[in-house]
Amino acid sequence: MAKKTYILLAVLLIAVVSLVAIYYLPHKDEASKNNTTTTFTGSSGLEACGKGPALAVVYGPGQERLAEQLVKLLRNQLSSDLPADTMYCSVSADKLQAELRVLPAILIRADNVSERLAKIISYDIDIKGFHPVRYDVVSVFAYQVAINTALPTPTYNVEATLVVVQGSIPETRVNIERLKENKRVMDMLAALFAAKIKDVKEMSIEEAEAIGVNIDVRPMVVAYSQEDLAYGTEGIVRIADNYYSLEDKDLKKTILYVFTSQGLTRAFEIINGAIDVSGHPSIGSGPVHIVIFEDFACPYCARFYREVMPEIDKMISDGKVTLHIMDLIVHREVEKLHTLLYCYYNRTGDGEAYLGYVKKVYTWFEKLMSEYQQTSNTSLLTSGYEKLARQLEQELGIKYSECEWAKQVVEKSTQEALSRGLTGTPSFIIWREGSNIAYYVIGFRDANFFKTIVASLLKQ
Repeated sequence: MAKKTYILLAVLLIAVVSLVAIYYLPHKDEASKNNTTTTFTGSSGLEACGKGPALAVVYGPGQERLAEQLVKLLRNQLSSDLPADTMYCSVSADKLQAELRVLPAILIRADNVSERLAKIISYDIDIKGFHPVRYDVVSVFAYQVAINTALPTPTYNVEATLVVVQGSIPETRVNIERLKENKRVMDMLAALFAAKIKDVKEMSIEEAEAIGVNIDVRPMVVAYSQEDLAYGTEGIVRIADNYYSLEDKDLKKTILYVFTSQGLTRAFEIINGAIDVSGHPSIGSGPVHIVIFEDFACPYCARFYREVMPEIDKMISDGKVTLHIMDLIVHREVEKLHTLLYCYYNRTGDGEAYLGYVKKVYTWFEKLMSEYQQTSNTSLLTSGYEKLARQLEQELGIKYSECEWAKQVVEKSTQEALSRGLTGTPSFIIWREGSNIAYYVIGFRDANFFKTIVASLLKQ
């Protein structure tokens, strides 16, 4: 379980910190062109890096192996961004007469660097002719390398208190005590703010607005510090006296995806996060809109329709909810089923009939999975999905060859979900008419969750 957590956090971080991702990708072709670059690991100061172009990894106590990993990676990945005669070296922090905010730190001395590398160098900070890579970039990069190699994570010379601006309903509020106990998430947040986290507190929406915090996602994580957390960064911005936030909205969302996956919150809120559902099947006319993104080979989607849908049906009948059904294809082998059903809806415009067929498809799927589990024969699944597609063609009276145009609609729906960070099925977006707040849910939730969230929205 722990290993999966590390991978999850790493993937999410790298996915949204684009500059860091660039430098974590291998550049084997470029590296092979550079035959003169050398690596030097020394215990003396920066003078050990020579007098020409150099990249130095400065490390603290116990970080020798992490520094070694960083030097190897950077030598291979930055060969096309630095002069050919650049020396790569590592230096112990106790040999420098300068305090660095993050350790390991990356210092660069070179006149000619690539444009992309120049964007993440803090040229306003000079350390014996070297300039550090932005603290917010190097902290996340070093964190990524550390968790991938099971080495100690970076250390920081500034402190901050995390402040969680809680959501508007219980389902979107973070369990603060569980957050404090989750070391990997706390390490991730420390890397994002490039600061040692000494405590975690919570703040209401009203309190945040009173001090001038612009809230675009909830719960929202900000940092309070007597130090200038924006110094030496571009991704961390001051939003009020001693309060700092992450500049990138996608990065703030990423924190929420991690919180949700770790069970720290059950949902999160995006301001102006509702989506255009026109052209997709809708059932009901209630003021609370629930969009489900589904995949016909998703066991938890099938479970949703079996266990939760009866309650959703009741809320639709009571005039509380409008249900919208959209596609999020995870398993490409069921693309035909999604395409056929959308083609049927496009011809009939009958959302209730569409919903009936969706329920039927999941019944077929669960029967197929039961047969597969008895034999573990993977070919049974492949042939089984093809058989389901033919069966659906007969039920609908439609041929797939007549509906291939609908694949574009299914794919567009999938991309819409992915662009909003909804990478698992089922996922949901929920909002009330007249409100600018949308509630995002990733993964299965029971009937009581939906009853509670709908009741909360109807009271607003």
